[in-house]
Amino acid sequence: KFKEQLKQHVALKKVPFVDSCGNQVKPTKPNGIKMEKFVFDVFPFSRNFVAFEVLREEEFSPLKNSDGAAADTPTTARNSLLAQHCHWVTAAGATLLDEHGNSIQIPPSSSTENRLPVQCEISPRVSYFGEGLEQLLKGKTIKTPFILDEAAAKELQAQ
Repeated sequence: KFKEQLKQHVALKKVPFVDSCGNQVKPTKPNGIKMEKFVFDVFPFSRNFVAFEVLREEEFSPLKNSDGAAADTPTTARNSLLAQHCHWVTAAGATLLDEHGNSIQIPPSSSTENRLPVQCEISPRVSYFGEGLEQLLKGKTIKTPFILDEAAAKELQAQ
């Protein structure tokens, strides 16, 4: 209904092309224009609209670029998720160990810049927002890499 009323946004992009000699060129500066529409452009057409403020590192890790870009890549999104899971595990009262058995100190921020992620993943079938982890993990020492899926949760409950 409102499709034609949505605004177009100009995005400057680096568009590979073939030069006059037939060589593929990957530009270092934007050389093309892409017209985009964003999901938030529909907000003015909503009958009921609510916005709320959240901590960026807990709720948002954009995926806009391919790996190799400076930010907002599949790798940075994955690292953000792994960092969040590490925070959930330590907040639940567990201690994470690296592959050598050394305690891993998780920085207070989930920022993943300039560091390798700790391999700690929690299945959304076990916990979606970090809820319910204390009963499984409190007081436990966990060696990484660690994947908390349904089978691992059952094993921890049995301990």
